Amino acid sequence: LYSSTVEATGSGTVNITGTGGGNSGAGTNNDGIFLTTASTVRSASGALSLVGVGGQNGGSEGIEVVSSTLGNSSSPGSGAVTLRSDLIYFSGSHLYGTGALTIEPYSASFPNAFTWNGSLSGSDLVGSGTAGQSFSGLTIHNLSSLGGLTLGKSGNTADIAVGVATSIAGPINLYGGNINLNANLTSTASNAAILAKASGNITQAAGVDVATSGGNGTYWADSDANGAGYIALNGTSG
Repeated sequence: LYSSTVEATGSGTVNITGTGGGNSGAGTNNDGIFLTTASTVRSASGALSLVGVGGQNGGSEGIEVVSSTLGNSSSPGSGAVTLRSDLIYFSGSHLYGTGALTIEPYSASFPNAFTWNGSLSGSDLVGSGTAGQSFSGLTIHNLSSLGGLTLGKSGNTADIAVGVATSIAGPINLYGGNINLNANLTSTASNAAILAKASGNITQAAGVDVATSGGNGTYWADSDANGAGYIALNGTSG
């Protein structure tokens, strides 16, 4: 999409699915979904879903969002937002919404570790990290209003790391090989749960707090039951 808008009103949903092409050894940047030049994809209260598979050769992401917006800055939508791709690239882009955000692989697992990292600018979270292995290049506006957060999916074996303090109004689910909790995680919604499910280890750094408002907090290491996995709480309260 170039300088385009895709919008659903009312409870309508937006579902965009793309698969990149390309011949082996010829051409690059064969993205599954490519949004650029002030494109906007938004819904009012329905779900918004981008599902992308990268094509052949270098620079071929499943989803690439450049100088574009997911959601509506003037009236953020309440529907869930799902970004499903093995490789996602952002640059100068924005996300607005109060629904749950899911970033998960298209395949069984991400090909590389994924880091939830960035810096808070007022109420907004400005992503940082390695392109394609984080949400670097994306600003999540009014972070605390998110209705949920899921990173990875059951069966994901790539590591997941949380590197920035995150407080949202909904459940939090982390699925990875090893899960490293290096910053506070908080769910402010009544009875909303926090789940960290790792096929390997779960490590919570010293000084890090993980807190709910009456919901369950579950740490599940060695979820593949192969006997290799532990939970390490390094002098924390939680």
